[in-house]
Amino acid sequence: MQKSKVDAIKDDLDSVVKNAYALGKKWQDRQSISTITHSQLEYQAFYTTALAALSVLAPERVSDFQMCYFNPKGTSFRSGYTIDFAMRGIHINTGRLIRADIQDQQSASATLLLLFKQIAILQSAKTLLESALADLEGVLQADLFTSELEAAEELLKAGHVRAAGMLAGVTLEAHLGSILTQHPASMKELGRKSGTLSNLTSALYAAGRIDLQTQKFMIYLRDIRNNCAHKNKAEPTKDDVQELIKGVKKALATA
Repeated sequence: MQKSKVDAIKDDLDSVVKNAYALGKKWQDRQSISTITHSQLEYQAFYTTALAALSVLAPERVSDFQMCYFNPKGTSFRSGYTIDFAMRGIHINTGRLIRADIQDQQSASATLLLLFKQIAILQSAKTLLESALADLEGVLQADLFTSELEAAEELLKAGHVRAAGMLAGVTLEAHLGSILTQHPASMKELGRKSGTLSNLTSALYAAGRIDLQTQKFMIYLRDIRNNCAHKNKAEPTKDDVQELIKGVKKALATA
């Protein structure tokens, strides 16, 4: 199956983060500014790709990301040690005399921390992307449910009572199913059972997602829907289906 563009973007971000961690591990193992200086091509590849992604996904974090690499306000130590200093082979200035090897280790450690901060910023952008997609999915799903109920109302006006009731029932099933997928405990209660209104309602109640009163109300709506779906002695009435549609609207607004 071909990946969606969104999945491809997330995979690309994961790959960039993975490569950055590998670079960080190399810096951590060597603990030497010379190692960092000789990693310029690898780091610049990460920096360029990550900066481009942040510019789109989290522009408010671009400045924080850039300042780990260099401080646009100045290039002196007063502006703080940055990755750019390490790339140029400049050690951190502790303000006191220390052995050269210790100064080298301290400079490498400081640089490593800055790299990890940049990785964390990039990962936060991925989280924002996933959150935004979840919000968008919720909005689109709500619009879909609303459209289906509007269609059910039109069918009812045209005298297609059973069809209207069945469509409203399908909408309720889909809504309860979407709630269920957001809560692992509810999914566990459902197990391998089919996603019927009865099973969905029972699973949500068992997992504590709905109370007893709501469960009874859902069973009431289920009975109307079942009466529309199956040939029974008592034909579903227009008032019954109007109650079903009204109940589904209530469920969409409160759950």
